[in-house]
Amino acid sequence: MRRILLIAALGAALGAEILDRTVAIVGDDSILASEVEAQVRLEAMFSDQPIDASEQAREAALERLIDQRLIQSQIDLSGFQAEEDEELDRQIQELAAQTFAGMPFAEALKHYGVRAEQAQDFLRRQLRFADYVSFRFRSGLEASPEAVRDAYRRRFGNRENPPSFEAVEDELAEIVRIRAAESALENRIRALRVSTRIVRLPLLQSGAPQPEEAPTP
Repeated sequence: MRRILLIAALGAALGAEILDRTVAIVGDDSILASEVEAQVRLEAMFSDQPIDASEQAREAALERLIDQRLIQSQIDLSGFQAEEDEELDRQIQELAAQTFAGMPFAEALKHYGVRAEQAQDFLRRQLRFADYVSFRFRSGLEASPEAVRDAYRRRFGNRENPPSFEAVEDELAEIVRIRAAESALENRIRALRVSTRIVRLPLLQSGAPQPEEAPTP
């Protein structure tokens, strides 16, 4: 009963006109239509963009939620404990003083149709995922001199008066490490998508949906 009430409250907060339902299953976890709707609205709010109500936007948001569930499963298995609680709490508390698309926080919540608790949870998840990714995929990464030189040539090779290599070497080395970490993360997600049971259900279609299942080894 409590879960039904929570789902109903979320649907009301988002102005939902359809009954909440499962739209994807990732392993033993499920993703609800209300989560996809909230993701679309929160991503728009935090990027200062208008809400994209298209089916394509919802599909893309669902894909990101699937990726998040896969990464969360790795966090749970690893026992990773973030050490940023104080910083995280500080950033969450500062939400009330920030503007979104030129609107104060309280006004933005109404405009995007989300609650303060949803915005706080969204930020919390993003920060914790970022900490895990940094710990798991960036720890110990080294940027080779060749890769940094190559990054310098790609970025400044066509400029008439480029900065000296020494002036931007540290910045470029960090970019190389970030790109390597992003590539490692993408490869890990692809592997998890292959090895995890993922059932997709149509987001906007009615009737008895036919699930599309990812291959299981």
